[in-house]
Amino acid sequence: MKKTIYFFALFLAAFVIRANAQTETKYFSGTIGEARVQMILQRNGGDLKGTYYYVKVGKNLNLSGSVDEGNFTLTEKNANGAKTGEFSGRWSKEEGIENHSLSGEWKNPAKTKTLDFYLTEEMMFFTKGANLKPKSFSETNKTKLFEMSAEYPEITGVEPSIEAKFNLLAKNKVMNEIAKFRKDFLAQTAEDLKFFKEYDRTNSVEISYSIAHADDKIVSISFGNYYDTGGAHPNGYSFTLNFDLKTGRELTLADLFKPNSNYLKVVSDYSIKNLKETFNEDADDEWIKTGAGADAKNFRSWNVTKQGLEIKFDSYQVAPYVAGPQEVVIPFEDLKSVLRADFSV
Repeated sequence: MKKTIYFFALFLAAFVIRANAQTETKYFSGTIGEARVQMILQRNGGDLKGTYYYVKVGKNLNLSGSVDEGNFTLTEKNANGAKTGEFSGRWSKEEGIENHSLSGEWKNPAKTKTLDFYLTEEMMFFTKGANLKPKSFSETNKTKLFEMSAEYPEITGVEPSIEAKFNLLAKNKVMNEIAKFRKDFLAQTAEDLKFFKEYDRTNSVEISYSIAHADDKIVSISFGNYYDTGGAHPNGYSFTLNFDLKTGRELTLADLFKPNSNYLKVVSDYSIKNLKETFNEDADDEWIKTGAGADAKNFRSWNVTKQGLEIKFDSYQVAPYVAGPQEVVIPFEDLKSVLRADFSV
């Protein structure tokens, strides 16, 4: 009798643990081989299920599998239920990094084709069915020797008027940057193009984005423009989109803070201190004070994250080119004296 009760208790405990296991939904983006993919996975204990699609194709493939101590396998099937591939790899998270990542090998059913894959988690925390998907653009001009490509997000699953406003704004932000470069490229003369022809080079522009944070209230997107126009080295700059899904408008940095507060000084003081600590003895105090001083133009590139307010400083802004772009994340706790009372992530 005692053994029966003991085994029943074990069974009940296991059932309760399984029943109470929290299902997590995570969004990933990355590549399989050279192809861009988007993936959604639900993890419930050791069980995995979800879908993914190739960005250029757009059709969902179903996934099911399991994960154990970071090792995972997924079986891929098409809409008809036929097996079309399998994944095996590692589900991991580096210390100090919020995003999870997936890496390993994809194989076709016959195991005659193997491709490496690597995907990183997108910081999306929607609870009402919304989603962000990439749209792409490309343009090549052989006469004027330039090629341009870009990606920007489109949102689905929100109120239609809000959806339309966000999608138009995101697209316009990217296409306006493309238009600036196109204008310059088309204006090139034969003499201007001589260098590129001699060295078999092409003007290039590539705009990509990452999701800093997205939930039912706010979507925060970070864009990066990497370009090579024949200078001493390629260059780049950042720009951002922070959008209020409740009001349907783009947020400015000032919108996060109390009216008439000294938020710029608070943000500047923290940034300067952090940058000096980062560079240590290599810090150029004057360069940092100029590039991170309490001037709104120094903080044009910002995002909301779960960790805090993320400020991006482009190359040359607070240090020489060789130091690269810099990022400072200011915990919201350090901003509470100036943050709006109703602001939260």
